[in-house]
Amino acid sequence: MIILKKYFLFTLLLLLVGNDFASGQDSKGITIDTSDFKLDLLSFCSMDAHYFSARPFGKGIVFGSNRNKDWGVIYYNQQTSENFSDLFYTEQKTDGFWQKPKSFSLAINSYLNEGAFCFNDSLTTIYYTTNNEAGKKKILSSNTFVPLKIYKATIDKGRWGNIEPFIFNNEQYNVAHPALSHDGKKMFFSSDMPGGFGGVDLYVSYWHQGQWGKPINLGKYVNTQGNETFPYITPNGILYFATDGRKDGLGQMDIYSTEFINSEWKNVRNLGAPINSAKDDYSFFLDEKKLNGYITSNRIDGIHDQLYKFQWFKSECKKSKEVEQCFTFFEKATFPNDKLPLAYEWDMGDGTKIRGLQAEHCYAYSGEYKVELNIIDTTSNQLFFTEATYEIAVAPINDPYIEIKGDLIPTKLIEFNGTKSKIPKVKLTDLIWDFGDGHKAMGLKVKHAYTNLGKYMITLYAQGKDSLLHDVEECVYKLISITTDGIQPIEISEDSISDFNDVAQKLYAARDNDSITYKVQLKQSVLPIPVDPKNFSGIKNVKEYNHNGVYGYTVGNSKELEALYPLFNEVKIKGFKGAQVVAFDKKDKLLNSTDSTHRRLLAEGAYTHISGRIISKYGDPLAAKIIVENLTSGAKVKEITVNEEDGKFNIELSNDHLYGFYAEKDSFYSVSNFIDLREETRHLEIKKNIEMIPLSELYEDNLALRINNLFFGTKEYNLEKASYPELNRLSKIIKLRANLTIEIIGHTDNSGKEDYNLDLSYKRANTVKEYLIASGCKATQIVVKGLGSSQPLVSNNTERGKYINRRVEMKFLMK
Repeated sequence: MIILKKYFLFTLLLLLVGNDFASGQDSKGITIDTSDFKLDLLSFCSMDAHYFSARPFGKGIVFGSNRNKDWGVIYYNQQTSENFSDLFYTEQKTDGFWQKPKSFSLAINSYLNEGAFCFNDSLTTIYYTTNNEAGKKKILSSNTFVPLKIYKATIDKGRWGNIEPFIFNNEQYNVAHPALSHDGKKMFFSSDMPGGFGGVDLYVSYWHQGQWGKPINLGKYVNTQGNETFPYITPNGILYFATDGRKDGLGQMDIYSTEFINSEWKNVRNLGAPINSAKDDYSFFLDEKKLNGYITSNRIDGIHDQLYKFQWFKSECKKSKEVEQCFTFFEKATFPNDKLPLAYEWDMGDGTKIRGLQAEHCYAYSGEYKVELNIIDTTSNQLFFTEATYEIAVAPINDPYIEIKGDLIPTKLIEFNGTKSKIPKVKLTDLIWDFGDGHKAMGLKVKHAYTNLGKYMITLYAQGKDSLLHDVEECVYKLISITTDGIQPIEISEDSISDFNDVAQKLYAARDNDSITYKVQLKQSVLPIPVDPKNFSGIKNVKEYNHNGVYGYTVGNSKELEALYPLFNEVKIKGFKGAQVVAFDKKDKLLNSTDSTHRRLLAEGAYTHISGRIISKYGDPLAAKIIVENLTSGAKVKEITVNEEDGKFNIELSNDHLYGFYAEKDSFYSVSNFIDLREETRHLEIKKNIEMIPLSELYEDNLALRINNLFFGTKEYNLEKASYPELNRLSKIIKLRANLTIEIIGHTDNSGKEDYNLDLSYKRANTVKEYLIASGCKATQIVVKGLGSSQPLVSNNTERGKYINRRVEMKFLMK
């Protein structure tokens, strides 16, 4: 049989299929310390065989091995009594163990050795190493030399075929370890062809005009008198390889990285422990999104090559804190007359002005800022009244800094930006992101999508070196929520309210109209002005006040702010361009905006603030009315009109009732919401969008909608009184549409026997039908169905999941 040194059998046959990581750099020069890796031996490996070169494929991994197989004839080396190697495939089970490996492809696996493979990006083409003549069986003597060669295969309808040899295969020397670049235009490989630096060198061939170009040696910085093997090129252009020819190695064969600089491969770096050991280490692969991967090593006994899975870990942040340079301001509207040309405008103190009841702003520079909330006359763009003033201290960025852009909803790519990160007197080298869902990445700007709803702690690690070249690491965190609408729910505890007041981030206003009087201020002066109509363009009844040594002159007097708008306009016309409305307390003392009741102080008693947008299912803003009801009494609490420009709304509720709220718009249906504040003692802020769906789409798309505000007792099917407002709304829609048929569908969780669940789900749906009929709907318009627990929306493994699955839905049908 063929005589091959173990080096060629289990070293040249292996292929590194890695990713941009370890001590290499990406296109921005970011590095990472591989000491943060934890290695685990794969469970299917055994010490009676060799395992090497793992790479993900489909739902599992492909790897090379000379383990016993369950197909065909087992060929082995008569000199070593070891089997020849093939490519295998396996998948990991839910318990963490791996399935029994099976042949990857009978078309590729032959009677000699296969290994050292790579895929193209679409996983439709494989390049692999073999010393078999593409399926041609030979009778070999013990001194026959059969060189290693690269072959290509493509997949068609799930089968590999169309096997072709690499153009630079040669009968006189070995060509192995294909590594394809991200764009498919560069092929790296190992070879002992003549003209190298000694042993086995790394080469690259470029795809040009439909064929591979002449191989180019990677040069003196990479290749040595020893053996360089297992090349892999990352999408960012970092090349990884294994070598036994360097003095800084930890063992017999170590993994290194290099990058292409000024037309040469330079900056060769050892990945260090635990990736490298005192034995042979090679076949490095990394999933750059999850920061885990595989290596091959014989570190256990120095003989048998085994597969290890590694994953990145970091210790808990030593300096966990969230740097804030972005702030959100809210305002409760204080003038009800929306017919006046008045608008709220936030002056952020840095030249930025934002109109609206809500403003979000990020400061570009540190410093002290005075933020003013002004009411502006939109006809003249002049100040009408200063509602509030806040002092904002923006600290300089001396830490890692996280910026997030994009909708925080499942499956959507979100950009995480760390370019503002700074550590005093430290030159940053690495920015490492932990997304809180098991995925990691590195770089100045990275993108990540979350699969599931929930809260996630984003941690950014910044690493660098100080002036003495000592390693320095700092980190910060930011808590985010992945929600169906991307809006971040914020809960403010009673203990933290004062802190929010200090930074003016989330504050609320309480008004005391009985103690405030509004006047139109004509002007101010450091010297007194005789109060005479001649000095004030004929205006009579001008009053003087003195505040902190400054004289002010006012006219008019009202308990209602908006009532002074006509007088404000009049004095403007008479030439008082700097006129504005000011407020006085019951002792007729001027109230600064920072100490007046218009400052956002806590109201007496706990309350909840709900804000969001009215949107279509495509996310477009809609104009509509929002109705808030007391579900216990059925009474309407308030009605809010929302404009189509931004669809934004703000609702404040006292914490003492069970509330329902929904939007109302002709030819649309709104999914209702409820909030139970009967026993809530905290001040809460909730962000929640209200989605509206055209009735026509409900018919056409056969959509099933949850009827949210329905309440049943546990294991009961009788409606509680709090359900009536919701069903009255539905009844109104049905009665206005004689051609409408509505299907009511009951669902349960998986508690109890299925027969019981089917019966309970039907009875609950039928109770809804009975109420609708009693309210005037025709029985012929309502169809009832009970599905029990057969169609859960989420897992029933948690109480929250069971709550979501217990529901009554409806479908709008046409006759």
